[in-house]
Amino acid sequence: MRKAKKQMNIVFLLDMTGSMFAIRDDTIGGFNSFLEEQQKSENEINFWMTLFNSAKIDKRYVKENINNVKSLNVQTYVPTNSTPLWDAIGNTMQEFSDEKDVMFIVLTDGEENSSTEFNSDTVNKMVEEKEKKFNWKFLYLGADIKDFANATKIGLKNVFTVNKNNMIQTFTSLNRSVNHYVSTGKIKYK
Repeated sequence: MRKAKKQMNIVFLLDMTGSMFAIRDDTIGGFNSFLEEQQKSENEINFWMTLFNSAKIDKRYVKENINNVKSLNVQTYVPTNSTPLWDAIGNTMQEFSDEKDVMFIVLTDGEENSSTEFNSDTVNKMVEEKEKKFNWKFLYLGADIKDFANATKIGLKNVFTVNKNNMIQTFTSLNRSVNHYVSTGKIKYK
């Protein structure tokens, strides 16, 4: 007997600010390996992706079947400018009305420094609502101790440090986390 496919919603916010330029190639390779692994999944995965910097918040994919998502390359992932973290999170969350069981992933190496539309209190309230009403799970991957302060300001509990010198390992761990979430409904990052 065939197992029923699970429907999953994955949101991926990827920092595309100037500080990411030094690890651009590793980030591209890591993301592409993450994508390839998730495209092999037997589950039905709806995928949202937002790339962000102070020049633009690029909602590259909105509820796209993950099999239609394209790999990143140096033309499609160009780190520059500063970090509007609250704006990226707030703008992306506004895309949703009542989707349930969303895994919302934030990967950044910078500290919030340029948001103009949202502040930490507003984003915190949005996060609380999504967690309580719709069973959202948030996974915040930051490359600096300052990132923990950013995450706690907006109420995120699943906060992990990533090694900027080993982004491939970061994305390998992220794949395990997503697979664990699909199996159990819980976040585990290692």
